[in-house]
Amino acid sequence: MSEIPIPQTFPAIKFDAIVDIQISGAFLTRIHQLFLYHAQQKSVEDFAKVVQGLKTAAPDDVYSYHLETLLTMLNSIELAAKEQDKITQVDIPEDSESTPNDIKSE
Repeated sequence: MSEIPIPQTFPAIKFDAIVDIQISGAFLTRIHQLFLYHAQQKSVEDFAKVVQGLKTAAPDDVYSYHLETLLTMLNSIELAAKEQDKITQVDIPEDSESTPNDIKSE
């Protein structure tokens, strides 16, 4: 069996570059699911403390860093969708077993 070569480089975007991408509602749902998964790794109280901490200071651990990344990405996507009039409000099911896939917009 031949060895698989290990790449010596990876594609990167310059730090000051802005890239325009298209995001579907289905993909945004997946990002919301990722956010919810991340949020569920802590108790409600601990999660609230992390969110409050991010409002006043830079992340100080890996969890906070990744949470801030997700929140920034979600905010940017939702702002762009709002500017393009592609946001709709949906009711959150009272059923605690519901997942984001169960929440459908019209």
